[in-house]
Amino acid sequence: MDIFNDLFFKKIDEIDDLIMQGKKLDEIVKDYNLEKANTYTINKSGKGINSIEVDKIQKNLIKYIFSIQDSDPIAIVEKKDKFFIIEILKTESLGKTLENESLKKKVISDLKNEKKRKVISEIISKINQKSFNKFDFDKLSIEKDEEIKKILLNNQDDFRILKKELVNQIYLHPEKNIIVVHDIGFKENYLIYIDEIHNVSIDETSEDYEKYMRLSKIKIANELFNTYDNHIRSKYKIDINYNALKTVKSYFN
Repeated sequence: MDIFNDLFFKKIDEIDDLIMQGKKLDEIVKDYNLEKANTYTINKSGKGINSIEVDKIQKNLIKYIFSIQDSDPIAIVEKKDKFFIIEILKTESLGKTLENESLKKKVISDLKNEKKRKVISEIISKINQKSFNKFDFDKLSIEKDEEIKKILLNNQDDFRILKKELVNQIYLHPEKNIIVVHDIGFKENYLIYIDEIHNVSIDETSEDYEKYMRLSKIKIANELFNTYDNHIRSKYKIDINYNALKTVKSYFN
């Protein structure tokens, strides 16, 4: 076994010397009767053409492959008790086109999200300006052929139908209000009409008393801010630099 190891590593050293001398991979394969080399086209993520992952290349080799310089395109490397001879045949900087499936999906997703944000912003703007009421709510449902679903939330911890962050947004508003709720990524978006709120009394010694006290304070604060905002709008003419707003908005997209 020791003789084999000595011979093996002697051959490795010889191959390393040949690489230093500028020998090509096909010459080394022929001289040492090695297995035929496989050729792959990959990117830094280890994916080949059409973004399909090349599973025949060990992932721990990918980073090393992309560290090889064009000036020294062939190298020998040891990874997990295995030796690999790697030769870079060609490097290219490719601009992605819509032929690329991953890029195509991302572009479509971005366009959908942009459309969602635009529609949501327009509706929120109308709601804030008191120009979108229950009649418009019902009319929009008919125009878009979307069924209005009636749901009942038993309390603020009722997440059977909607996610926690959406339920929390709903509980910030009084009844007979139209609101838009959405998650952070705009994956779930709902236009909601709060039809009716059933108030219940809570004992001051109850565990929920402090929670609903904080909620009430937030609700009152929001109503005061909305009242003040409407008052300001009625008193002053406000010019808005939409280009500046668009620039600021881009930081959050």
